[in-house]
Formats: sequence, C-alpha cells, structure tokens
Amino acid sequence: MKKIIPLISPILFLAFGFFLIGQSLPKSLIDQWEDVDSEIKKGLPRTAIEKIDPLIKKALKDGSHAVAIRAICQKINLEGAIQGNKAEEKIARLEEEITKAPEVLKPMMRAVLSNWYWQYFQ
Repeated sequence: MKKIIPLISPILFLAFGFFLIGQSLPKSLIDQWEDVDSEIKKGLPRTAIEKIDPLIKKALKDGSHAVAIRAICQKINLEGAIQGNKAEEKIARLEEEITKAPEVLKPMMRAVLSNWYWQYFQ
C-alpha cells in the first residue's frame, strides 16, 4: 500500500489538471470577449472599454477570476492608450484596482503589476 500511494498521487494530480484544462468559458463570456476584440480591431478603444465593464462584472460574479483579471488589465491598457500610453499611469491604475479587487484576485494582479514595473524599468 505504501508503494502505491506515491504512484497514485501524481496520476490524480495530472487527472485533475486535465480536468481543469478541459473546462471552457461560459459562452456569454466568450461572446463578450469577441465583442471587445472586435472593437479593438476597429480602433475604437472607448467602445471596447464600455463593453469590458459588464464583462468584468459577469466574470467576478461567475468566479472566472482569470477572465476578470485579464479584463481589468485590458481596460487599463485601453485607457492608457487613450491618454498617451504612459506606463506610470497604467501602473498607478493597476495599483488602485488591486486595492478594490477581491482578495482572491490580488496575488495574480500583483504578479501582473510586478511585470509592468519590470517592463517600465527596462
């Protein structure tokens, strides 16, 4: 029995990982992202921002944390592009969003923030 447990643990871990990978976003979130991407491709960042706000709310409500973080960061990037594309403004906005974000989002948002700081200092 003691020899079987070390063999079963990695198998269960991999099976759980494949289960998570196999999950997909709800159709409504995919549709909303397609709308946002469409507006960005058309060169309409303000319209894209308007479409991102409901996406953020729905993602937070559904517990789609990765989608919420991506949407928040995309919104900050679009707002920054409208106002001159200054990295320090984007960093300040993300810091502000982190203070307002739910606790489960904060670690990943801080990781994104550290990446943005690194890019700024490069």
